[in-house]
This record gives sequence, C-alpha cells and structure tokens, in this order.
Amino acid sequence: MKSETGLSLLECCVSLAIITCLCLVSYHPLSNLKHRLNFKSEVNALLVNIQKARLAAYKYNSYSVIRITPYGYTIHVDNKNVNWQHDQDEALIVCRTLPETISIGTNFTKSRTRYRPRPGSMKAGSIFLADNDGNRVRIVINILGRVRWQYE
Repeated sequence: MKSETGLSLLECCVSLAIITCLCLVSYHPLSNLKHRLNFKSEVNALLVNIQKARLAAYKYNSYSVIRITPYGYTIHVDNKNVNWQHDQDEALIVCRTLPETISIGTNFTKSRTRYRPRPGSMKAGSIFLADNDGNRVRIVINILGRVRWQYE
C-alpha cells in the first residue's frame, strides 16, 4: 500500500477556522491596549513638558507659563512684561494638540499657571487627563513646583 503524506482539505479548513477564531478573540484586547498606550504616552509627554517648563524658568531666569486649552496645552517663557501671553520675541517651549479621544482640564485659575525663577512661589493645582475608555490621570503641581501623578 502506498502511504499518503500531507494534509487533507478538511484538516486545512479546520486549522484555518481555529486560527481565525483565535485572531477574532485576541483583536479586541489588543485594540484596547493600543488606546491605553496612546493615553500613557500623552500623560508622559505632558509630564516631560511640565519639567521642561520648570527648567526653562531657571534657564531664562524668567516666568515659564503653562496654558491649558480645551484641545491641548502651550508652554512658553514670559520674559517681558509678564502678561501671560506668548509674544514673538519669547521662547515657545511646546505647543501640543491632544488627540480627539483625550480630554484635558485643570483647576488652575483661568486654566493657566507658571513657574517662577525662584522656588516656592507658585500656586498649587492639578491638571486632569481622561480618555474615552474611562482612564483618568491627575497631575498635581505643588507650591514648590514638584510634580506627581496618580490614576483616578
């Protein structure tokens, strides 16, 4: 008798159906992972940019302003007449627009705060980030300018 080697058509269809089921089951958790990683990267970018604002206040020996808008945030050095506005001759540290899936808010007065060139002379407050999946992060800046964050 001649022995047959290889896979039959039925075996190929069954293995293909199993692989398809595994792909369908794993797709949803992997797509949620992508959204969570995008949210974490935006939180980390904001933390880094807040530290850049703090360093710029010392580097330029001037005020470093953080302004929160409904769609993102802007950080610049306010070295002329301390008017909270970004003038053309002042250094722009970062101007970032957040993705539509992430919202930002704050409890700072007029959605702004600033680092001063001397420590211990700023107002404390928080910046809140949230996404559509219910992830929320609170970034707290104390009166010394130290930054900490926590999931809510």
